[in-house]
Amino acid sequence: MAKDDMHVIVYRILNYLYKQLKKGKPVDLDEIMPGKNFIIPERYWTYIITELYQLGYIRGISIKKAGGENWTDDMDNIQITYKGIEYLTDDAFMKKVKNEMLGIEEIEQR
Repeated sequence: MAKDDMHVIVYRILNYLYKQLKKGKPVDLDEIMPGKNFIIPERYWTYIITELYQLGYIRGISIKKAGGENWTDDMDNIQITYKGIEYLTDDAFMKKVKNEMLGIEEIEQR
């Protein structure tokens, strides 16, 4: 699975949000925005965030529509929802992504 596959990005975003929730720490938006950890076009990232929001996996953001395009606004309160945690931990495809990512991280650490 490529680093820019939607499922990989979804896993990384939800996993980060869940870890921060468990630690009781605020979300560093740079960790989930395109650029630092995701080298993807802004439009692709906005699509993914919009889908996560509309599916009820995240909350605390505003999605605006302008010129037929979605864009995000006010993400300071973004967090994973209970439904998002269930998707992250119970979905078979998310488990596959996690296992593949763990394998990649082991290789990269060598």
